[in-house]
Amino acid sequence: MASSRNTEKQNVTISLSRQVLKKAKILAARRATSISGLLAHEIECLVGDEEAYEKHESAKSVLRGLWSERTGVLSMQVLQEFYVNVRRKTPHPISKKSARFVVSTYTTWCIDTTPTEIATAFRIEDESRIGFWDALIVATAIKSGASRILSEDLNARQTIAGVRIENPFAPVP
Repeated sequence: MASSRNTEKQNVTISLSRQVLKKAKILAARRATSISGLLAHEIECLVGDEEAYEKHESAKSVLRGLWSERTGVLSMQVLQEFYVNVRRKTPHPISKKSARFVVSTYTTWCIDTTPTEIATAFRIEDESRIGFWDALIVATAIKSGASRILSEDLNARQTIAGVRIENPFAPVP
């Protein structure tokens, strides 16, 4: 989910013991930054971790609902992307064993991609002016009979080829 961060900076004053300040200066020098830069980076990481936690909790709630209603559907592509992302592209990657367990849990939701979905994705790509991989997700949703796609990457509240796009992390208007 893309977010626009306010780039306007504001100063903050803190008090540290002399010993902590001395160690902070050394740490900042090792990282080729200032103490201010070091603190700003660490605070931004803490805030990012909290936002990630909130998204994770929200995603778990959505998945629980889909699981209990037996209405979840995934394209194989989304499941593959999940595996790669949780193994390599997160600040705290999970083990192969854990990632494979999660993937195997959700394989029952997978819809096979055939040449028909690829042809449909080509059409959607051209008509909707979205990337091929996103169009393939839409084509898979159409094949499954889904009425909506939950995505933080596609534009929420739009309809593509008859399928509504919803961002489960967006604030409710």
